[in-house]
Amino acid sequence: MQKSSAPSNFTRLGYLVLAIGTLMLYAPAVFFQFIYYDDNEYVFENARLQAGLSLSFVKWAFTTFHFSNWHPLNWLSYALDWELYGFWAGGYHATNILFHTANVLLVFFLFSRITRSPAKSFLIAALFAWHPVRVESVAWISERKDVLSTFFVLLSIISYAKFVSFEEKRKRLFYFLTLFLFICSLMSKPMYVTLPVILLFFDFWPFERTEPWLKRLVEKIPFALLSAASSYVTIKAQSLSGAIHHFTDYPYWVRFANIAQAYWDYIFLFLWPAKLSIFYPYFPNAHVSRSLLIALILILVTLVFFLRRKKQPALWVGWAFFGIMLFPVAGVITIGSHWITCRYLYGPAIGLSFVAIWGIASLLPKIRLPKIADQILAVGVLAGYFISASIYLTYWQNSYKLFHHAVDTIPRNWVAHVNLRAAYGRDGDHDKAAEHLIQAIKIFPDVTNRIPLHWLDFYYMGKAYWNHGQVAQAQSFFKETARRIAEAKPEELHPRTEATRRGLANCIISMDAGRPQDCVFEPVTEQPDSSAKS
Repeated sequence: MQKSSAPSNFTRLGYLVLAIGTLMLYAPAVFFQFIYYDDNEYVFENARLQAGLSLSFVKWAFTTFHFSNWHPLNWLSYALDWELYGFWAGGYHATNILFHTANVLLVFFLFSRITRSPAKSFLIAALFAWHPVRVESVAWISERKDVLSTFFVLLSIISYAKFVSFEEKRKRLFYFLTLFLFICSLMSKPMYVTLPVILLFFDFWPFERTEPWLKRLVEKIPFALLSAASSYVTIKAQSLSGAIHHFTDYPYWVRFANIAQAYWDYIFLFLWPAKLSIFYPYFPNAHVSRSLLIALILILVTLVFFLRRKKQPALWVGWAFFGIMLFPVAGVITIGSHWITCRYLYGPAIGLSFVAIWGIASLLPKIRLPKIADQILAVGVLAGYFISASIYLTYWQNSYKLFHHAVDTIPRNWVAHVNLRAAYGRDGDHDKAAEHLIQAIKIFPDVTNRIPLHWLDFYYMGKAYWNHGQVAQAQSFFKETARRIAEAKPEELHPRTEATRRGLANCIISMDAGRPQDCVFEPVTEQPDSSAKS
């Protein structure tokens, strides 16, 4: 790696364009609401957070597995926001936007210095800034951990670049600084546990280190130990909440096929982000043979890049950056109910940008297009992604828009229906809430075991079926309602419960007698607890 020179006018202009463009794109999010999907756990229903920033809170942040994670720096960032903004969602959005903007500038700074290709590095940073798949990590307050962990990991890589380039006297300082920043990244979100391997690839290119490979390997041992410790803590935290599926849940060959399919879907999502959603539900892989074919294609692509690593090192390192960084969340360990998710591409997709930009740059001279063609192509792609991101951002204004968009975009999206049930229930529209809960159960019957349901949920589902003339289904839900009322705890009942129970009993009798039209529904003023997680 050559010594970096002073920033050129192009570089200065690049920083300005990236900063202004990113702030313009995401500025509307300052007026968005909290999303009632994790934001409540992290902020507006978190009693610990609302008690204020104190030594007690700091101790809690470093010792809790609350919400199935150990990310103390993430909690501390929310605590600082709480002191500044309280219940104003716009402030939390502003913090996310500022961190993302800082990350964009760090990406440009890092790669323009280490690759000595400011134009290509600008395109990488612009894709990082304005690509639609990153909207989720920026516009969702709960994904503070994405922008925060990436902020620290980028600083860690910058520090590592200093470690590589300086003489022995100053190496130790930057080595320990790199370690410290890596620890900060892991304490924000354990996404970048594969950084030690990534650094080995960077040693090959663009650093082009000539030290013995054993020395370079030994340097990474402390990083690897930190990654192992972070992975252990993360698996333990997720296991305690039951979020991790056991290895025995799926055969190994199915898991391998699923991983290959996930990589393929992530690549397609990056290239053509046409159907973005907050949630992509997981269903058993019905096309294992197709997934195995995809695995073969990915292996062949990897082999081609490996064989050409000396002639086109950027393609090899970019491809490895993407594959290795994404690997822990690609299905090796199945966490949660999602198939893929945009937030997992926040950092790893930088590698795909390398492949795309350096790959196209190597092809254009062979096509012999006019010199301005590459500039038109770059502006067109960036403009398209920018516009697409700005459109997708509008769906993040509130829970209604976000989850209706998810239902419209991704078929059989039971999690979106569950969250619409919660949103309508909170606002008192229990009939609509019941309709969405019914849809969720039709898609995924195990929903009733995944989320806690109140007797009122069954009451309103029965009423929904009755309104549609589906008497048998309505009767089944009314009987379940009556059973749950009989078993309910005192705090789950309210003054009108007894009247509701009597009305249900009379309704069930009328249905048994073939007179469903005689049902009279008592008004219910209480609503179920709709803060259940999906």
